[in-house]
Amino acid sequence: MVMATGKGGKYRYYKCSARLKRGNAACRSGNVPMERLDNLVLDAFRQKIYKPDHIREVVDALRKQASKIANSDDKAILKALEKDMAEAEQAQNRLYEAIEKGLIEQDDNLKNRFQQHKAKREGLLAEIAALKAKKQSPLQTVTPQKIEAVAKILCKRMEEASPFAKAYLKGHLKRNTHYG
Repeated sequence: MVMATGKGGKYRYYKCSARLKRGNAACRSGNVPMERLDNLVLDAFRQKIYKPDHIREVVDALRKQASKIANSDDKAILKALEKDMAEAEQAQNRLYEAIEKGLIEQDDNLKNRFQQHKAKREGLLAEIAALKAKKQSPLQTVTPQKIEAVAKILCKRMEEASPFAKAYLKGHLKRNTHYG
């Protein structure tokens, strides 16, 4: 079905494309008022997609996917960073012990060496913190109350066949037909 107009654009409706090209004999279907069909489609979409249970399923699937990705690579990286951190702390502690025992003197070389160890530790701490923060994705903060609120907002935005609602529906359908 394609959009057609009547009375100089005053009326908008959907019509079978074969009927439009070859005449009324090509198809027995009638014209369907555009607004009525758009609202029926949007209502069906709202009833299926914008239910809290459906949104919860989507969020759970995203959590699983993010967890798989994060767990495999990030665990090995975190382990290596923690190992490097332990080595940097040991090196710094050995410097302290050597100073306390009087084995080395405090000079510019020692200060530089100490600053290098300190900078390395701070960098490793930052990397570890970033990796741990990455594990706590925004998906972890999605609560059932937030899902309910989002479902209500989306349903409200899709109540009428507005340009926003049509564009959103078209984008959603296009995206889902491309990815199966």
